[in-house]
Amino acid sequence: MPAYICKRLLSVIVTLFLVSIVVFFLIRLIPGDPARQIAGEQATAETIANVTKQYGLDQPIPVQYGKWLAGVLHGDFGSSYRSNQPVLKDIAPRYLKTLKLAGWAMLWSIIAGLLIGVHTAVHAGKWQDYTGVIATVAGQAVPSFWIGLLLIYIFGVRLKVLPVSGASGWKSMIMPAFTLGAGFAATITRFTRSSMIESLHENYIRAARAKGLKEHAVIWRHAFRNCLNPVVTAIGISIGDMLGGSVLIETVFGYPGIGSYLVSSITNRDYVVVQVLILILAAHYVLINLLVDIIQAVLNPEIRFE
Repeated sequence: MPAYICKRLLSVIVTLFLVSIVVFFLIRLIPGDPARQIAGEQATAETIANVTKQYGLDQPIPVQYGKWLAGVLHGDFGSSYRSNQPVLKDIAPRYLKTLKLAGWAMLWSIIAGLLIGVHTAVHAGKWQDYTGVIATVAGQAVPSFWIGLLLIYIFGVRLKVLPVSGASGWKSMIMPAFTLGAGFAATITRFTRSSMIESLHENYIRAARAKGLKEHAVIWRHAFRNCLNPVVTAIGISIGDMLGGSVLIETVFGYPGIGSYLVSSITNRDYVVVQVLILILAAHYVLINLLVDIIQAVLNPEIRFE
């Protein structure tokens, strides 16, 4: 296991290095001049030229990348073109807000997905199962932004019981957290249901019932525990996708996290901020995948990594 973890951590470093190259070069294909964005639309040609030289935008792209990478290796991720502040200083408060939003979204989606998945599996073929399957398909099929807009109209515009934007208190978390977690709750429900149905037909379940164990013990201590591996995988993938999905949801609700900050940075051609934010999202994804593999090995001792 230690050797496997070391290999995976090395692959994480290589992956992030390749991501940084792709992002660095592709973002510079976006139409528009960042120097004009920095200097302002009314800036003269001389001012734009000075800004271009000041930020090194007149140098070849490989040279710009080399200087940026050298700074990253020394802990300097650069400064935002817009705020002129260190990128990490600008990102930190927004990052914490996104983690808070994703945390609440993941909490309710995991609880709801597991409970509904187990309930529908136990009542497979009955109306409870059909209702759960319909809700699951709807949760995965309906676009998250449409759910968000619908919630804004009902609870923000019509009923006026929830704020439609910002992060002023716990009420402002309800709609974006529900919207962000809806699709993931449906995914977890689907994986839990299919895995539970398979577990409930195993011989050890028949043996447990033959011993006279109560039904709730059979379901939760035996069937549920043995169906967790695919569910844990689904949860791990969902966590990685959730941080990426926050870009759209934060934009819809005007939530001041890294998702909305990424969109505004792309619009303003703030290259340095975009590079760091995408690296953060990529790092979350690959590290979470590694964590999921380790958890699977703990849950199932038969799994061995070479």
